[in-house]
Amino acid sequence: YRRLPQLQVNAVRADLAGGLAAQLDTEFVRFAHAERDRDEASRFVAYPQLSLPLQGASWFVTPKAGVHYSSYDIDRSPASAQTTTSTTRSVPVLSLDSGLFFEREARYFGGDYLQTLEPRLFYLRVPSRDQRDIPLFDTNRLDVGFAQIFAENRYSGSDRIGDANDLTAAVTTRFIDGATGVERLRALIGQRYYFSDQKVYLYDEDELRSAGTGNEILAGLGGRMSNTVSVDSYVQYNTETSRTERLNASVRYQPGFARTLNLSYRYAPN
Repeated sequence: YRRLPQLQVNAVRADLAGGLAAQLDTEFVRFAHAERDRDEASRFVAYPQLSLPLQGASWFVTPKAGVHYSSYDIDRSPASAQTTTSTTRSVPVLSLDSGLFFEREARYFGGDYLQTLEPRLFYLRVPSRDQRDIPLFDTNRLDVGFAQIFAENRYSGSDRIGDANDLTAAVTTRFIDGATGVERLRALIGQRYYFSDQKVYLYDEDELRSAGTGNEILAGLGGRMSNTVSVDSYVQYNTETSRTERLNASVRYQPGFARTLNLSYRYAPN
């Protein structure tokens, strides 16, 4: 889809009374397509958020609440099975993020390192909304990785807001080179506990057959192994279905400026 046009206005205030912080993300976009058999639409999104960051030298706790509002004015294609031409969606998003930071000096293989230990708990509650009338313009499922473990939405874009009632408990350790500050190694192990089944999907309800049930083991390993080689890997394993839900692994070799070789593997069933 082409965006003709896309306008965004974002605002942040971190100095409100009582230590509160506010954020507002808004967007207006017109999705157009060269093919006549595709739905087109104008979409308006507003996501006001309010949080209370509490932190010390070795800990943090951040409760957060927001409402994700979307409005669609849809031009259906002649081939579309849907007849809805306008729809709105309001989804409250609640989260509680907390963590601790420990660090120590260590010596391995003749080198000095700063080793960290970072336990973290993240609870997310997003109620389910029926979103089947909304076409998919800029949305897909996010790949798994360190950045997505504690994300509010399992989908990119704004056409799907994934429902959630789950708790992620994880611990991360990092080995930071004492001389250069380079993160030589990071490792994560954790578990995600689902308190209710997921109901929001992209294309087919069969996507939910193994999603959002039981518990998931989360593990990741990455870092800059040498001056030229970096690795990154992540796996998501469902203990109830005894299957791997997602797996990503990549190696990056960069011997010099403008010379890079990447090798990656991704496993994502269904």
